[in-house]
Amino acid sequence: MTFLKVKNRASSSLTATISATDTSLTVSTGDGAKFPDSNFHITIDNEILLCTSRTNDTLTVTRAQEGTTAATHSAGALVQLRVTAAIIEELQTEKLNRDGTIAITANWDVDGANTLYVGKTNGRVGIGTTSPTAKLDINGSTGYNQLRMRTSYTPTSSSDTNGNVGDIAWDNNYIYIKTSAGWKRAALTAF
Repeated sequence: MTFLKVKNRASSSLTATISATDTSLTVSTGDGAKFPDSNFHITIDNEILLCTSRTNDTLTVTRAQEGTTAATHSAGALVQLRVTAAIIEELQTEKLNRDGTIAITANWDVDGANTLYVGKTNGRVGIGTTSPTAKLDINGSTGYNQLRMRTSYTPTSSSDTNGNVGDIAWDNNYIYIKTSAGWKRAALTAF
């Protein structure tokens, strides 16, 4: 699911009248920056519109959202980003917890582009895939840029107490894995 974007106090007015079939509109000069760049609902009079993209003060829209009817709107009509039923339903569907975490109640594709996917029934996470086959499944465009650990760590010995079983660390000479018997390492060699 791709969440609708929101911004506080995003409000402007139409610079020209739009018909019920127009799919773009322009807000007052400089006011476009008050709105997100894409994927947000606006209201004009009694109509809810989905803004699919914004370039400066011009909004590209899909009309008649959430059961409203496309209508003609006069120049000067208020254009506002408001909380609509769809935003509340998204939160209820995804079960946003008070602490800011989300209880996954349906398969969740964060942005609709397979950037991050969480499976509801199996708890699998996919990065670059919506069909992960392991708890974490990374599908990069090349084999060398899929997983990066930026910070190195060298355990002091196999009995080093830092880390948990299954943790992985690295330095310039070794790759380390923390096991129930302590840290183990494999040497890195040039080829």
